[in-house]
Amino acid sequence: MIEALRSTHGATVAVPEDGIMNAFDKLASQGILAEPTSAAAAAALDDLLDRRLILAGDTTVVVVTGTGIKSATAIADYMAK
Repeated sequence: MIEALRSTHGATVAVPEDGIMNAFDKLASQGILAEPTSAAAAAALDDLLDRRLILAGDTTVVVVTGTGIKSATAIADYMAK
């Protein structure tokens, strides 16, 4: 992975827990029940947009691979707060 990042001049993004949960909420509001760990990819997109490393008109794909059904109890607890 590191070699692929270097050879393509790519980068990685670290996102804080609150950024992940904000992205989780945003996905849920759009009808996408993602597993919170999967929402990290959407949180990274938000960060890249905020930093203008990806522009609003750019074509971007964010893969959300985990379904929230796997974390239903934890999600219910989170939503109850």
